Formats: sequence, C-alpha cells, structure tokens
Amino acid sequence: MQHLKKLIKNSGKHHLSIPKPTTQLPHVNLTDLRMSERSTYKLGEMVATRLAYGTALAKLAVANSRVIALDGDTKNSTYSDKVLKVKSYTK
Repeated sequence: MQHLKKLIKNSGKHHLSIPKPTTQLPHVNLTDLRMSERSTYKLGEMVATRLAYGTALAKLAVANSRVIALDGDTKNSTYSDKVLKVKSYTK
C-alpha cells in the first residue's frame, strides 16, 4: 500500500465544481419521430433482437439529427455501430 500511495501524483483533496448552465435549452418535440425508412424484415422472419435494435437505431439517427447512440458494449453485440456508419460525429 505504501508503494501505491507514493505513485499517486495528487493526493490532496479534489475540489470539483460544476458550473450551472448558462443558457436555457430549447423545447424539443419528439412526438413525430419517425424512422428514415420502413423495416425490410419479412413477416415471420427470424432476426436477432440486438440486430433489429441496431438497425432501428440507425434508421432513427438518419431521420433525426438529435438522435445519438452511446454504448458501453466494447464488442458491439448490440450493433449500435450502425449509427456511426450512417452519421458522422466528428467535426
């Protein structure tokens, strides 16, 4: 423990302050949120839920610029990377 404590660069108290928002956020109406296109699945077709989720999320992102995707799954089993393929988040 002593060795590890010596490795800590800043062992003092951390004083974090979070500033209050300076602007009021605009009202957002999501009642008319639609997908960019209809589903291409056939009636009775077996599709993994995680694949359908990723596909639907990407279609929502194409149709609405306010849709973003955050995913903690490092192996991408949710297919949320489809959003990255249809939108560019880098500026």
